[in-house]
Amino acid sequence: MGLHPSIVVLAYSLLIGRGFCSTEHEPKGCDASPDTCKHEVDVVSHLQANIAVDNIGAGVGTADGDDNQKQENYNEVAFRQFVSEFGRTYMPGSAEYAERLTLFSQRKAAVEAQNSMADRTWTAAINEHSDRRHTELQHLFGRVRPRRNYAAASAGIALRQDVNSSQALDAECTKWNDLKAVKQIQNQGGCGSCWAVAAATTLEAHAEIAGKHRTFSAQELVECVENPYNCGGSGGCSGATAELAFDYVTKNSVATKEDAPYTASDDLCFKPNRKREESLDVMNTPGVHTASLSDPSRSFGMVGWERLPENKYEPLLRAVSQHGPVGISVVGSGFFGYHSGIFNGCSDFVINHAVVLIGYGEEYGRTYWLIQNSWGPFWGENGKMRLLRTDVDELTCGTNNKPQVGTGCDGGESSVWVCGPCGILYDSAYPRFEA
Repeated sequence: MGLHPSIVVLAYSLLIGRGFCSTEHEPKGCDASPDTCKHEVDVVSHLQANIAVDNIGAGVGTADGDDNQKQENYNEVAFRQFVSEFGRTYMPGSAEYAERLTLFSQRKAAVEAQNSMADRTWTAAINEHSDRRHTELQHLFGRVRPRRNYAAASAGIALRQDVNSSQALDAECTKWNDLKAVKQIQNQGGCGSCWAVAAATTLEAHAEIAGKHRTFSAQELVECVENPYNCGGSGGCSGATAELAFDYVTKNSVATKEDAPYTASDDLCFKPNRKREESLDVMNTPGVHTASLSDPSRSFGMVGWERLPENKYEPLLRAVSQHGPVGISVVGSGFFGYHSGIFNGCSDFVINHAVVLIGYGEEYGRTYWLIQNSWGPFWGENGKMRLLRTDVDELTCGTNNKPQVGTGCDGGESSVWVCGPCGILYDSAYPRFEA
């Protein structure tokens, strides 16, 4: 009896979703060796054989079976393999088992639908998110909601004129891939700390670029960054913004991740007399936010941070090319099933997630942004994603009319204008270190 095609697809998806060999192009430096690929093919064959035995035991494929019943059997066989692969403890016959099987079957169907498209630019896969409830998936977002549109610098904030603004940009930017901060992929777990992980990763990358080798504790940011106006959420694991994190580090310093390791939880902050920017308009206005001479961040070389102009293509391109990784906000709702390729699956402009932009490039005539996520190294292309990029990103815009779910603050506007694929141009910031 032959193995059902959907089970073969799932068996392969389970492996590539865990970071195994893929036939898709990956960012430079990420290609697997021939020996690794051969080993992974052997693993796939073994997994397929196991599923085939399960098919026989479950009675899958009988000629007189109802088509719907067959599909349900296929899904349950695949789900049992998923449960084993990802170490789930659901008890067969329980209400939770039935619920998770239904969710898994829906995600499996979506994976198969995406991968059946002849003209697709990206590939989906079953991964650790494939059986999660909607509420559990939403916990991965830091509710990075749009605050309002800021068009110009306010008093005390300077819009920096980049001395390299006329310099031609390279067609690809992959030079930050070798940074230690970029190689170490954080998994935020069930805490909505994407904003803190993105900020800590960006800080560490820029410190490394400046020769100030130091790590930064995402856990302290979760515990101690104050968010009285509920910008991007209510704080901690319920969300905040990279700008709040950069301001906190500038005015209060921050422990290393070795001294305050990540626990993916809201714990008490034991740092007394914390300082913060009191004005939301100052905090959120594009421009350079310079550290005072007495700010503790100067002790490790951080002289301030910059928020880039909203919804502008070239400033973001130049920032990542000429200065280093940038903390950005995006629409992350469609990211869960991503495995490889150039993603173009965003259908709205509701900002809800924070990631790190680490470069850009081109493949077969398609240009892309390269971003680093915080869902562990087995998601996407070794923890990273390529996102569609075009020269008219500034014209790819829409209205985010749900600020309450995403970098917004109390009392903000009911809607904002957001541009770029998955809203990538709207909210971008990075720290500045002295060389």
